[in-house]
This record gives sequence, C-alpha cells and structure tokens, in this order.
Amino acid sequence: METKRCASFFWPTLITCLLLLSGLQAADPSVAPKKFSAAIGGFLGGSFTVEMTAPDTVTYASNPRTFTGGPGTRQTTIKVTDAQWTAFRSHLNAAKVWNWKASYSDPGVADGTVWHFVVDFGDKKITSDGNNAYPEQAQFDAMLAAVRELLGGKDFR
Repeated sequence: METKRCASFFWPTLITCLLLLSGLQAADPSVAPKKFSAAIGGFLGGSFTVEMTAPDTVTYASNPRTFTGGPGTRQTTIKVTDAQWTAFRSHLNAAKVWNWKASYSDPGVADGTVWHFVVDFGDKKITSDGNNAYPEQAQFDAMLAAVRELLGGKDFR
C-alpha cells in the first residue's frame, strides 16, 4: 500500500522536475489568459471594446459613431472555447505582440484613433496602447484580426 502511494506521487513529480530542468513547462490546464481587454476607436468613427469577464466569456461592445459607452453603444456576451484561446495566442505569437512598446503616440494628429491592448497568459503578457500611432502595421493588423476571430467575426478595427 505504501509503495503504491509513493509511486503515484513519485512519477508525476519526477516528470514535472525533468520538464522544468529541461526548460519546458508542464501544460497549464487552462489555456485562457488571466486577463484580456482590447479597445480601439475615436471621436470620428466607430469604437470597439472587448474584455474577458470569465475564462470562457468576453463582453464585446461597439458604437458606430463614437466611443463605446456613449449613446448607441451595443453590448453582447460571447462564449470563448479553449480552442479559440489557443488559436488566439498562436496568432498573437505570430504578430510578435510580446515585443511591442508600452505606448505609441503621434502628437501631431488630433482627434484620431486611440487603442489599448492588454493580455496576460502568465508566462507571456503585454500592455500596450496608442494615440494615432501603432507598432509595425502588419503586426497591428494581425492582432486586430486575432481579436475579430476570437469574437466570431464581429467588427474590431
């Protein structure tokens, strides 16, 4: 009896230790981030926000004329699967969002587009925002596309 208990404890512990020593990490049972929110918009056009409210749920808001929260804002709750979170993270890796600066700004443009992006997977996290300026365009566009895919194709631009 004592041998069975010891063996059931020994092997998983040994495997975890070997993974850590080799630089690999044991799989996290949850693939959802610990935190996620994104927003983009401005005074002269549509605005969009998304925020994770639970590991399987995000709240999406859009306003076709001004910032979300203003008159005409529509809000909906969207369920997100582990497969969607996994694909989202893969797209963010490809977009190299983990290397973005904390802030981008172009003070020469007034009343333009503001954006904010926060995601924390524990081992990888980024908080970045901008005011009429962006990281490399292809990377930024890839992030926007990843958010749209996570939202099931809802607008986020």
